Amino acid sequence: MFVFIGSPEDSLNVSLSAFSERIEKRLREKKISIQFIEKEKLLIGRFDDVSYYVSFLRTKDELKDWYQMAKDFELIIERETITKDNC
Repeated sequence: MFVFIGSPEDSLNVSLSAFSERIEKRLREKKISIQFIEKEKLLIGRFDDVSYYVSFLRTKDELKDWYQMAKDFELIIERETITKDNC
C-alpha cells in the first residue's frame, strides 16, 4: 500500500479529479494502465496488486492525522517531497 499526501502551495487550486486525469494520461503514455476512483476526498487506484491512495490536504496541520494513521497501521513513513521536477 502506498499513501501519497499532497500539500499544494496556497496559490494552487488542485482538484482530485483534475489530478487523476493528468496522472492517468501520463501513465497511459508510459503504457501503464491504472485507473483511479474518487471517493470523498481520496483517490484510490490499484496496479499489480498494490493499492495507491492519494489525498490533498487543505492545511499542513492535517498531516498529523495521516502520521497517526500510519503509526496505527504500522506503516513505514518516508517523508520525501515529490515535485513536478523530480517525478
